[in-house]
Formats: sequence, C-alpha cells, structure tokens
Amino acid sequence: ITICPLTVAYVSMIVSFSWWNTTTLSFVSQYLKSNTKYTIFYDFPIYNKEDKLYKVDIFVKEINQIIEFNGTYWHADPRFYKEDYFVKKKQKTSKQIWEEDQKRLKDLIEMGYKVKTVWEYDYKINKQNILTELINE
Repeated sequence: ITICPLTVAYVSMIVSFSWWNTTTLSFVSQYLKSNTKYTIFYDFPIYNKEDKLYKVDIFVKEINQIIEFNGTYWHADPRFYKEDYFVKKKQKTSKQIWEEDQKRLKDLIEMGYKVKTVWEYDYKINKQNILTELINE
C-alpha cells in the first residue's frame, strides 16, 4: 500500500485541530518571550473602529505586530478546501470564512498593525523556520 505523505499530514491536522490553538500558541508566545526583547501578549483583545472585538493570537507590543495562527480546519486552508466546502463547526462555507478573515486582516492593517499569518500546515512541516522568521521580524 502506498500512502501519500500529504494525505497523512492533512488527516493528522484534522484530528488535532483542537490541540493547535492552545498548545501551539502557548509554546510560540513563550518562545518569543525567551528569544526576543519584546513584550508578548497571548490571546490579546483589540477593538476596531466599530467597537468589534478581535482577539488576536499573539501581539508584539513594541513593534505593533500581530501574529495570527490559522488552523487548517477552522480557517479552511485553501490548499485543502474548496470555496463551497461547508465547515460544520462554524456553520459557514470556506468562502465565507475566507471573506471574514480578509475583513479582519484589512481592519487590523487599517488600524496600523503589522499582521503576520501562519498556517497550521506550514508550521507543522517547517516549525523551526517559522519560529526563526518570527524572532527575526
């Protein structure tokens, strides 16, 4: 039997989507605190001009940077999901999720924040390079 490594990675991501957010974000925020001189906030609240609350994954105070970690399932990574796929846990199509993510990103940038998005798949296959990028920004 031949098993495609990409399929194995994809299935493992779907199974572990609840792990992704808490464990990874906690680790990355601690890693940044230990390897930079910056003040790092985890699960940080930011309000847009309409008083809509955005909880950002990581906020780096001194450089006004937000780091968002997009889970493969929760954000319907376009490499794995078609736009009409219905994400049951969110009760939305992939396309609707992407549009919401784009609006959020646009709002945060218009508010003066630099935003870096890290996809779960990229982090899992290239963790050390992602961490190196984050501390060198």
